[in-house]
Amino acid sequence: MEKISTPNPRETNEASTVILKTTVDNYLNDQVNIEKRQKYKELNEAGIKAYKRKDLESSLEFFKEALRKLPSNTNALLNKVQVLVDICDQIIKANLLNSKKNI
Repeated sequence: MEKISTPNPRETNEASTVILKTTVDNYLNDQVNIEKRQKYKELNEAGIKAYKRKDLESSLEFFKEALRKLPSNTNALLNKVQVLVDICDQIIKANLLNSKKNI
């Protein structure tokens, strides 16, 4: 008959310590991620409000900062692209008006 070995208390304690540390680290990482997502949400919403006020420069800065918080977020990236398109559109229209004045 095979003898069942009992766990070494020291090994059990070390394993418990590793599990506890991993759990605490995961919790802290989750808290950091929650805070980043909340800050992203605030910045993205501020960017949308600035965009609706036609304050494109502020809107662009809010979206850039939102992307720094969550770089893989496609919503903020698309919002930033839309602002850049609108800024380019304004520049083109201003240049057309200036060129018509000089004719």
